[in-house]
Amino acid sequence: MVSTRWDEGHRTPDRLQEKALETARHALEALGTHGSAEDLMHYGEFVLSLATRVARAAREGDVMGIGGELVSEKERKFIERLDQLIQDVAPAELAGAGTRRLQFPPS
Repeated sequence: MVSTRWDEGHRTPDRLQEKALETARHALEALGTHGSAEDLMHYGEFVLSLATRVARAAREGDVMGIGGELVSEKERKFIERLDQLIQDVAPAELAGAGTRRLQFPPS
């Protein structure tokens, strides 16, 4: 069997999150260079919204659908890092542009 760069040993949640953040940074930088501030704002909102929907897709730590938390601490931290990345890469373009930070309900 041929081993690839992203074989099973490399597909850990932490590594996948780092890869997602790296990819988001490249996309934001490309939009900052070739797109408008509005494009950047919409892309940032889209990515945050998508990450939040994925995080909310299944409860963590529940037993037969009872209890648990809607968004895990790891998911929450990833989304916060993603939000910070968006703010860091394009602060001038997004300042006052009406971007909204996503809020999580209590777990």
